[in-house]
Order: sequence, then structure tokens, then C-alpha cells
Amino acid sequence: MNIKAVEPAAVILMQIILIGYLVQAYLHRDMFRVLFVLLTITLILIPFGIAWYLSIDLPTGTKAAVALALLIHSAGGIARYYWIYAPWYDKIAHSISGFALGLIIFSIYLILSLRGVEVRPTGMYLGIIILVFLLGAVWEIGELFIDSIFHSSYNHGYTDTVFDMIANTIGSLLAVAYARHLTLTIPNGEKLSVILTRNR
Repeated sequence: MNIKAVEPAAVILMQIILIGYLVQAYLHRDMFRVLFVLLTITLILIPFGIAWYLSIDLPTGTKAAVALALLIHSAGGIARYYWIYAPWYDKIAHSISGFALGLIIFSIYLILSLRGVEVRPTGMYLGIIILVFLLGAVWEIGELFIDSIFHSSYNHGYTDTVFDMIANTIGSLLAVAYARHLTLTIPNGEKLSVILTRNR
């Protein structure tokens, strides 16, 4: 099966599911989540816009991983899966988000290579792990902020935060493994950016 060919259809399917959650949130007069889903639908389109604008192909699966991570977070709040399937749903969501974020960071390194800024693979892999960890920490602070403003219960204390960060790191390690796999396919003498352009 050609994953690259299936990816756009998978993202469209996820967008349709998100529209269903948008309607559900609206019918419940949950305007915070209506806005969240609208933002999610917009964010899913950004990788497509970047690929079109720069005339590149993002690493296969990046667009779908971003869409899946955002869909899972939307469904967790609107369908209340965070609470129904606690705590495992949240940890799976964090792992997928760590993977998607890792692929975004990997894509940024590839775009930098396209612009003449080369980073050694080892530095790139470490960068993915560190940046996912730091952005995950920012997310955890955001959960505390949301809980304090909206009296919600996204953060369940220090243990929850520690396991969220572990899940993020697992996702980032999977992204590094995928990035390394793609990096090893680059012919000798070629730059990292060939990953973005070889299917053009």
C-alpha cells in the first residue's frame, strides 16, 4: 500500500470526524470546544500549506500524524474520553502528540537544510527529543492554566504530569527512529533536504 497516496484521504476522514465533533460541541453550547475544534481544523491544514508553498513533500505520515494528534485531543474533551478511559487515553494522546511534534521538528530541520543550514543527524535527533520535552512541559503548564481559568480537570497532579512527560518522550523517540530510518536512505553526498524533494 502506498502510504503517501492514502495520507490525504486519511486526513480528510479525520477532518470529517472533527466536523462531527464541532456540531456536537455546538449543540451542547460548548463554545470553548467549538473554537478549539475550529482551531484544530485550521492547524491540520498548515502542513499542507507549507508543503504547497515551498514545493516540497513533508516526510510521509507527518500530515496524518498531526491530524491524528489533534483529533485525539479534540475527541478526548468533547466525547469525554479523557475521563471515560482515564488515565490511558491521555497517555496515548501524549505519545501520539510527541510523535507528531517530533515529525514537525524533523521537517523543520529538513527545511533548514533546504535553505543551506545543515545539522548533523545526531544533533537533529537530540534536538527532536529535547524540543518535544520542552514543548511538552509548556503544555503541562498550559493545562494548569486552563484548569485555573475554566475550573476543568485536565491536570491530575504531579504523577499525571510525570507520566504525560514520559509519554511525550516515547513519542519523540519513535519520531527519532523514523527520522533515522529516512536519514539512512539518503545517498552519500546528498543533503538532508533530499528527503523533501526526491518525490518531486
